[in-house]
Amino acid sequence: MTIPPGNFSWRARYATNIPTIDAHHQGMFKILRMLHEATSDGRIEVEMEVILEHLEQHSLAHFEAEEALMRRTEFPGIDSHAQDHGRFLIQLRRLKARQELGDEGVPSEVLAVLRDWLHDHILLQDMIFAEHFRNQSKA
Repeated sequence: MTIPPGNFSWRARYATNIPTIDAHHQGMFKILRMLHEATSDGRIEVEMEVILEHLEQHSLAHFEAEEALMRRTEFPGIDSHAQDHGRFLIQLRRLKARQELGDEGVPSEVLAVLRDWLHDHILLQDMIFAEHFRNQSKA
């Protein structure tokens, strides 16, 4: 599966202007680029397990920090947002299990899932929280 490199880049439109959250998101885009590069360079068989583990740990840390911020600012959409995080982790863990069984389709699927999830989750859900966060900061 070939995906144009531009789809793996952090862009200003993804900025929530919450430094911690933006740094985490940028880290996820970095993992996405690492996965793309390993796939393109033929190193994926060697690096896939490490990349998936790194992605899971980074995601867990990000979700924990984001949800803590949501609780602190009494974000009314936290339950739905946390459920979305949970669904992503379930999907990631299923992909990891398939990878462990030798499913060669996992790398391209992870690329597509992560790329699409980052785009949709940040622009649709995280931006709603970012607006709430800004409004709470002004109060």
